[in-house]
Amino acid sequence: MIRLVAADMDGTLLDSGKRLSPGFLPLLDFLLNRGVTFVVASGRQYFNLLKMFPGFEDRLWFICDNGSVIYHGKNLFQVTAIAPTSLQAARKTIDALPTAEPIFCGAACAYMTPRPAADERDARNFYERCVVVPDPIETAARAGDPICKIAVYDPIDAKGRLYHAIANAPLNLTVALSGVNWIDLMAPNVDKGSAIRAIQTALNIAPDECAAFGDYENDLPLLASCTESYAMANGRPAVLAAARHRAPSNDDNGVASVLQSLFPPSIEP
Repeated sequence: MIRLVAADMDGTLLDSGKRLSPGFLPLLDFLLNRGVTFVVASGRQYFNLLKMFPGFEDRLWFICDNGSVIYHGKNLFQVTAIAPTSLQAARKTIDALPTAEPIFCGAACAYMTPRPAADERDARNFYERCVVVPDPIETAARAGDPICKIAVYDPIDAKGRLYHAIANAPLNLTVALSGVNWIDLMAPNVDKGSAIRAIQTALNIAPDECAAFGDYENDLPLLASCTESYAMANGRPAVLAAARHRAPSNDDNGVASVLQSLFPPSIEP
């Protein structure tokens, strides 16, 4: 019996227009009323995710910033900060890459240096609380806000132009591709999989009782931690190869379609 469902957002729950399907929130209410735990698992900031689920703020688990921040409703459950030495080493590596635009993500706020207006708008789609400052690390330290993730943006192709240099640098960090334009760096062994395992332990829910949905490489640890793993039809080849099942695409309400089959009777999306 499935007791926990976890789903990525971009490319999974959200369609290509970055929208939830109109019927998803009623379906979510149905699942929660049946006692199913629902986990939103995203690279996005908590405050960005929270506004997407009006009326459900106290009823969901949120894996944020690719596993480095976990909330249970409005209560902070876990934060895993990046060590100061790794933080400085990462900044040095990123500063040497001409197209890299880092965002230093704290538990309370995200911090970025000035950048082109279009790139700043793109960043704010994922980071609801974000300030532009001359020195993000110093500003976060003064605020007592632990940096738990570095999101590195490339306006054209993060994998092709940044990934090799970052992944092969001696940073002692988890490096994850989280989108065409994004690479995320977290503390060692921190990812969506480690976060979902922390929730499973807290709730005494076994992997065999969990279903997970994802589409991109940063979702692979999440899918590996849930026995009933679903790759979206629009997913990356590595995700399609790793998942146990395939769901319709994000533009075909794939998550809702699978959940209706897993939990009948249900509500039409």
